[in-house]
Amino acid sequence: TEAGQDLVRTWRTDTALGGLSVARVTDRVRWQLEGWLNRGTTGRSPVSSLGHDPEPSGLVHLALRAEEVLPVGAEQGRLWGDPSGADRRAQRALHRVQGLLGAEAVLGAVLQGGRDLHDQVHLVPWGEDLPAARTATAPWPGRLPPPAPATVLTEPPEVDLRAPDGAPVGVSARLELSGEPAALTLEEPEGATVRRVVAWAGPWPVVQRWWAAGADRAAYLQVLTDDGAGLLLVLRDGAWRLEARYD
Repeated sequence: TEAGQDLVRTWRTDTALGGLSVARVTDRVRWQLEGWLNRGTTGRSPVSSLGHDPEPSGLVHLALRAEEVLPVGAEQGRLWGDPSGADRRAQRALHRVQGLLGAEAVLGAVLQGGRDLHDQVHLVPWGEDLPAARTATAPWPGRLPPPAPATVLTEPPEVDLRAPDGAPVGVSARLELSGEPAALTLEEPEGATVRRVVAWAGPWPVVQRWWAAGADRAAYLQVLTDDGAGLLLVLRDGAWRLEARYD
C-alpha cells in the first residue's frame, strides 16, 4: 500500500467445487479489498487473523501467486458424487463473508485431542488447513468412550436426576452412584418434561488440572429414556446438566 504495509491472504480451493476460475479469483480479490476498505464500518478486519489491522490506504501493487498446483485430475473425487449447485452457492457465500468480515468470521470445526467434549472441538477459519492444538491420536485417559454424541450443547441446561425412591442421584468420592437413575426432569421451552430412565451407563470421572485452584472435576453418565432419546449427562459443581444428545 501507499503506507508501506503488505497485506497477504492465502486461499485454499477444492477443484470439485470449481477450483479458482478467473471469475472466482476476481470475486475473492474484490471481496478482500472491499472488506479491508469497510473495516471501520464492520468493526472487523479481513486480515485480523494475520496479526495486522492497518488503516486503509491506496494500493500501489497487487500480485497473485500460485503457492501449490496439481495436475488436472490428480485430486481425489468426492465419495458421494459431484457437488450440487447449492454447494457451490454456499461456498461462494461463505467466501464472500470472509472477504467482508475477515477469515475468522466463518469457522469450521475439526477434531482435536481432549477429555472434555468441548475441548475436542477445534475451530479454524473456513477453508484453512491449520493443525489442531492437541493431537487426537494421544491416549487421553479419562475421555468418554465411543461413539461420540451427535449434538453437543453450547449451553447445557440443568436437569434433575432422581432414584426410584425420589432421592436425588449423586456421585460419591469412590465414583459410586447414590441410587439407580430412574427419572429425570428437563426444563424445556414448553415447560418441564419428566422422562423415565430405562438404561444407563457410567459414571466416568474427568478431572483436569487437579493441582490448580481452578481444577475441573466432572462425572459423566449416559442414559436412555423411555422416548428413545440417548442423553449424556454431566455432574459438575453438584448439579446435573444435559451435555449432549446421541442420535
